[in-house]
Amino acid sequence: MDDDPDWVPYCQRTEWADVTGIDAGAGRGDSNPVVSIAYSKPHQELKAYFHACLVKGEKSERVLQLTSDMIAGNSADYTTWQYRWEVLQELHADLTQEYDFTRRIADESAKNYQLWNHRRKLAKALGPDTAQAELQFCKDALDADAKNYHAWAHRQVVVSAAGHWQQEMEYVQQLLQEDVRNNSAWNQRFFVLQVMMASLNY
Repeated sequence: MDDDPDWVPYCQRTEWADVTGIDAGAGRGDSNPVVSIAYSKPHQELKAYFHACLVKGEKSERVLQLTSDMIAGNSADYTTWQYRWEVLQELHADLTQEYDFTRRIADESAKNYQLWNHRRKLAKALGPDTAQAELQFCKDALDADAKNYHAWAHRQVVVSAAGHWQQEMEYVQQLLQEDVRNNSAWNQRFFVLQVMMASLNY
């Protein structure tokens, strides 16, 4: 956005002509905050338009795109992630389209709390049929960083929901063959064994 020569400010977009951005700190005594975040001017504008939509409660296709731009500028903005989810629900959107969006964010910030929380909501909403896609998403993150706690935690949720215990044991065994000192894999193995043994009434 900041380095994009083709970026068009929202104030110059015809589809946003009916909206005037609102300073999120206006009226709250935040005009001189003790600590202020140095947002770029484009992101400040996005925040103003986003706040205006929050105030109106607008949940539309254009707001969905606004949240995309917001998250591109600050992928840790939990308010934007939550509102994006609410917009998706309101629009009855095809949630599988979020796979590409979340993967782009993961490629840049694989340990982002908000990203994984959003992905977990997707997995729960789409059901167990998406388990393999979720496990692959986790595997890709773990291939880049075998200690990515968020990916391991997500795997546990997905495996538990889908019941893929044997498959997970085989995956962990493969990791341990590659690196016997992979503590994260050992922890996952213990997690799986606990459940499998409990099912056998050990």
